[in-house]
Amino acid sequence: MIRKLKIPFVISIGITVLFILALPAYSAIYGLVTGKVVDGNGDPVSGVTVRIISDEGRNPDREATSNRRGVYRITNVNTGNYEIAAEKDGYIHRNQISFRVSASSRINLDVYMDTVPSYDDADESVEYSRDE
Repeated sequence: MIRKLKIPFVISIGITVLFILALPAYSAIYGLVTGKVVDGNGDPVSGVTVRIISDEGRNPDREATSNRRGVYRITNVNTGNYEIAAEKDGYIHRNQISFRVSASSRINLDVYMDTVPSYDDADESVEYSRDE
């Protein structure tokens, strides 16, 4: 009776050990992209949608939103070549970056945003007159 119980027990222990050993290998196939979104003064910009776009088109695009400190974090990024884009009303993304994500890599990319000039606040006014 004891011998019959040992075999399933040993098999279950072996499967558990294999599963635990496979976890780091699974996480090693992905990378991480993180950074900070700042304006022209170096101040953090929150609420910016930061998107990474696959150059090859075979990896899904991924995105995250910057927090109140301007920090964004995109996890579980497939290996490959990407470009980064950022969007928020009232701002323009000013640095275009291409980069490569490899297995287990941590890519740190800061994103720089400029405010969109408002034409409502223009100092100059134009007057038109018709000569008669």
